[in-house]
Amino acid sequence: MIGIPKRLAAIAMGVVLLAIAALTVLAFRAAAKQRAAHEALVTGIAGWVGQRYATSVSNEIYLASNAVFSRAGLGRGSPRSDAPPLGAIVRAAHSVAACQCAPVLTPVYAFLLDRARGSYEIEWVTSGATTTAAASHADLERDLRELLQERGWDFALLPALDPGGRLLFIAKHQAIATLFYGIAVDSAVVVDQIFRPCLERRAELTEGLARFSLSPRSIFLEAALGGSTVIASGGSNVRPSNTVGLSLSPVFGTIQLTAGILEPDARLIAGPSMAGSPVVLAVVLATLGAVALLGFWWSARRALELAATRAALVSSVNHELRTPLTQILLYGELIQRGQPPGTDGPEGAAQVIVRESRRLLRLVGNALHLAADGVRMPVRRERVPLAGLLEAARDDYRLLAAERGVAPALAVEGEPAVMGDPDGIRQMVINLLDNAVRHGPEGQAVVVGAVRQGDTVELFVQDQGPGIPVAWRARVWEPFVQVPKALGTGSGMGLAVVRRLATRYGGTVGIREAMGGGAVVFVRMPAADG
Repeated sequence: MIGIPKRLAAIAMGVVLLAIAALTVLAFRAAAKQRAAHEALVTGIAGWVGQRYATSVSNEIYLASNAVFSRAGLGRGSPRSDAPPLGAIVRAAHSVAACQCAPVLTPVYAFLLDRARGSYEIEWVTSGATTTAAASHADLERDLRELLQERGWDFALLPALDPGGRLLFIAKHQAIATLFYGIAVDSAVVVDQIFRPCLERRAELTEGLARFSLSPRSIFLEAALGGSTVIASGGSNVRPSNTVGLSLSPVFGTIQLTAGILEPDARLIAGPSMAGSPVVLAVVLATLGAVALLGFWWSARRALELAATRAALVSSVNHELRTPLTQILLYGELIQRGQPPGTDGPEGAAQVIVRESRRLLRLVGNALHLAADGVRMPVRRERVPLAGLLEAARDDYRLLAAERGVAPALAVEGEPAVMGDPDGIRQMVINLLDNAVRHGPEGQAVVVGAVRQGDTVELFVQDQGPGIPVAWRARVWEPFVQVPKALGTGSGMGLAVVRRLATRYGGTVGIREAMGGGAVVFVRMPAADG
């Protein structure tokens, strides 16, 4: 019969072994989470590099198309009122080749599509070419109908290659809306004039990524035209999990890109893995006893949380920051090159840059607030009148709201005021506005306001969106949580930052249905006396 001390020792040993087994499972789970987070980080960086390459290629395609078609009188700067002959397009292409002022698009043939008359003309440039290798009238009509669904373009690539494997560059006639001119260019010419020069500037693609130990030699890039690879750089030592596929904007729909990080550089990005030997881990835990078990349990739990947060943050930032950064880079480079930056001229480009910069500042501010979770920070408190603050926040967000046809209205009763930090309260208001505009229909009515209710002030934003299901009204305040199948997408950071700021100022948050449909998202804070 086992005595009391031995029985207690056996029980203690059993508890230790069970704890070791449980913590070993936790260690494996934490390692799996970190591997997933590492792969998300690697693909996020690959996507960043690939997007910069895609932007560079897009710029060069635009410059090359603009150089040819504008010289033929089809650009916005000096549009022709008549229909130029096809020979004018060919001569314009030869003129660009002679001056070497832009990437040279040497045409195999030029074509004119008159959609009003249903006519289609071709003028061959390259001797020995046959009409059987040209794009058909039916194919051009089909691809052009798909392209016309996109707005705001003057020059574009049709979504499909012609039967000879050539790229079809097309331009609108600015005065006669039914006329479309184009040139067919061999893919080898486009590779030599655009893809290869952009690829040779790989040092620019990795600029700003030195802290990840990346160099130009770390990058894998591949471009495909019409489903066939035409250029690749960086070798083949790349795992599928370290790559990301990209397509250019719809007006460049024939081009697909693949970007990746080569091994072993991909393994160095996130540092050493925590997937150590479970046997060594078990021996250490058994030696240290209960204290070591408790410490390891806390470390494993913290590792799981950090891995999940890192994966969510990388995924969110990769998606949310890519669009504004691409817009800023595109318009900035066009202005720098002195090229027409779009249909609204330099003023429109500047407006886009300011708008997307404000979007970036808001996203960075939200990320910093979430990154400071658990860090004690000084709380600034002063009397904040809400009427002026709400108006200023609405004006700051006006450009972003205008993207979706929304003009937020103000609804402030009396002169409500709260105690808090004006900058923090302003960020809460802009986050609430962004949530309403992003997840509601275009052109909806959005109202931002404040009203005093006894000893509290309710700050609210009301929209006409689909509303938030009751089951999700508590969860959407958590970081990176989004309602499945919700209208629009977001980073999952905005409402989480609102709740943390409201808590810092002694307030609460909530959601209710709006009369007539939509949602009212509100923050209640103690009212300031006087």
